[in-house]
Amino acid sequence: MKRIIILSILIISLISVFSYLVVVNTEPKEEEYIPEEEISDKDLRNTIVSLYFETTQNGDIQTEARLIDSKDLLDDPYSYLINLLIEGPKNDNLRKNIPEGTKLNGTFLLGECLVVDFSKEFLENSKGDALQKSNIIYSIVNTVTELKEVSRVKILIDGEESDGYSDVGISFKEEFIRKN
Repeated sequence: MKRIIILSILIISLISVFSYLVVVNTEPKEEEYIPEEEISDKDLRNTIVSLYFETTQNGDIQTEARLIDSKDLLDDPYSYLINLLIEGPKNDNLRKNIPEGTKLNGTFLLGECLVVDFSKEFLENSKGDALQKSNIIYSIVNTVTELKEVSRVKILIDGEESDGYSDVGISFKEEFIRKN
């Protein structure tokens, strides 16, 4: 009788162990993903910024997403973004609208207003009608107001207030807000 009980316990134990091993070995295993290439510190710092340029088709303002190293934004993000606008778009369907020869003298933040100081070429080399000149302004305004601390933009020419594009009714004596 004792033998039968011991044998039964042994058989039940073997069946249990066998069942456990079958279940464990048939579960799908999650394989670890091993990238083909190591991700560098620089790749981890990449961020996307939105730059606004004029389209070549209809002259509207459109965004160009640009992948940059976020480290470049640490010292002076405003000047960095505006200098990207001065360089122009990478997309062939967009065109640079900051006038040729324009230099950025500097930027500084006063509360939520970003003051942008351009060289005289910003005015002297501006061509086009009211829409094109408006697009110059709003490519700048929409780009820098992507930053949460900026809600308005004031434009200076060589450190001075200017009448701006008075021929089309755009005065630089006012602050500009984002245009959607």
